[in-house]
Amino acid sequence: GNVNTVLPTDPTLTTREKLELHRSSPACAGCHSMFDPLGMALEHFDSIGQYRETENGLPIDASGVLEDGTAFDDAVGLGAALRASPVANECLLRNFYRDVNGRADDLYDQPQVDAMGAMLASRNYVFRDFVADFVVSDAFRSAPALPITGENP
Repeated sequence: GNVNTVLPTDPTLTTREKLELHRSSPACAGCHSMFDPLGMALEHFDSIGQYRETENGLPIDASGVLEDGTAFDDAVGLGAALRASPVANECLLRNFYRDVNGRADDLYDQPQVDAMGAMLASRNYVFRDFVADFVVSDAFRSAPALPITGENP
């Protein structure tokens, strides 16, 4: 539709300040208020990934707040906040489970998703190690048993 993707171009502003101006429009704030705080954690990195302390001569503010109120400062802080967030972990695992199984999950899948959470925690949240464990788990190798209702689907 009518999405305005142009940020203010004032070269004396930081990206954070430009996004704050952009979010002043209610049409933009609905989405930007959800994802801008996450992106701000990466502001110490320029467009080619080079670390920087300033932008346009102004100090970088890489702080933000998750929707649950957890504050963080910079990319490392964001990672720690997401790791500690039960909501973020549940979302990650549920979407991973859906993708590898090629179907939506239901309430009968919850024990598998819970087991995946325990598995990820036991692997100190190192996702590649978790994936190695997951591919040999029941959550990957078998479908959940559905209750017998006496009705044909």
